[in-house]
Amino acid sequence: MHEFSISSEIVQTVIDTAEKNRGKKVLSIYLEIGELTLLNLEQITFWIQELFKGSVAEGAKVKVKTIKARIHCESCGYKGGIS
Repeated sequence: MHEFSISSEIVQTVIDTAEKNRGKKVLSIYLEIGELTLLNLEQITFWIQELFKGSVAEGAKVKVKTIKARIHCESCGYKGGIS
């Protein structure tokens, strides 16, 4: 259910922004979601598309990019991904 609440907030932001800018149609949205959020990206996409129905964003393409986590160790100086 965490995905539903996150998706609802995203949808509300998109619709509010479209209305504020007098947008007539949202064609696509592009999301970058960090891998450490542990969100199911398929569920996020599904819920966004469902919640867009009946709005200016109905039918919009939802593109999601996963951002890989990067760390920095103060002790050894390592900078990079999580293994």
